[in-house]
Amino acid sequence: MNAVAIRGEELAFGGGAAQCHCGGMQVLPSPAPQPHHHLLQQQQQQQQQQQQRRRTRRVRFHPATKENDGLRHTTRMFQEYMLDVFRRSKRPAGQTIVSVLANSLNGRALLTLRKLLADLIWRCERSKNGRAAVLNHGGGHAQCVSRQHIPYLVRHVEFLDTVVQKVRVVVARNSAAVESDVP
Repeated sequence: MNAVAIRGEELAFGGGAAQCHCGGMQVLPSPAPQPHHHLLQQQQQQQQQQQQRRRTRRVRFHPATKENDGLRHTTRMFQEYMLDVFRRSKRPAGQTIVSVLANSLNGRALLTLRKLLADLIWRCERSKNGRAAVLNHGGGHAQCVSRQHIPYLVRHVEFLDTVVQKVRVVVARNSAAVESDVP
């Protein structure tokens, strides 16, 4: 039998047998030297340890990076408004974003909706293909409007103008009432 000792173990060439210190016999049919089962176990353990090291790595971000990848509050509010405009939103008692904001006397949010709607109309008018995404920075439900929607959206801009004016009147009346109550 042709055998060679490598690292304290005998390996056989050409179909011979090798005997290990554990007393087991291993038949080696190939002409090239084959590693013994102890070497295979060591290699497998090393591979497992390398895989475990890879799994324990953590990604760290700079403290200045933003934490939330969702929509901004104003963008989400405008998306909800557009769902209301095309009557795709279901809320209890038929409430819309505009009615909720008007009841809470939130004129600033109503003006923001008006500004975003006017911007959408402007983008749609100037678009080469006659379409514009509702949310110009992407995200949301990926809704689009076309030039066919512009007259309908212009009426909504006018409606928002009247709602903002009514909210301003109520706010002015409430602040005048509070000032008159102060001794």
